[in-house]
Amino acid sequence: MFMQFEDQEIRRQKYGSAFLEISYRKSRKGLFAKNPFAISSLPNWQNDSLYVFIDDIDEFCLLYKDLFGEGYYQNGKTGKFDNFGVTYYTADTVDEIIKRILAQKPVEHEIITEWLSGARNNGFYILGI
Repeated sequence: MFMQFEDQEIRRQKYGSAFLEISYRKSRKGLFAKNPFAISSLPNWQNDSLYVFIDDIDEFCLLYKDLFGEGYYQNGKTGKFDNFGVTYYTADTVDEIIKRILAQKPVEHEIITEWLSGARNNGFYILGI
């Protein structure tokens, strides 16, 4: 269900762009944007991101949507991740998400929990289709 790509050109040629992208929040030149939804804050097509291909999105949502809990939308409201928008999860939420996933142990939980460990400092985004 989870995919990673070392080369985005190969991803584009083989699969196109029909993915949910789970991406680390990164700094720009050592400084974070005050707004986590500023264009400069939104990573896209990163090699260290996890990708969920369109064929697997329904299963991913069924297994993981409740486990991720509520994140922040661009309008400042909170809710479960938006398949068609951007949802930001703060660093403070990462350990709780990992605990929920490990308690349920859904398909490929090892992959997502290991990846989430890298989001403990800055948080992460789920970028919808």
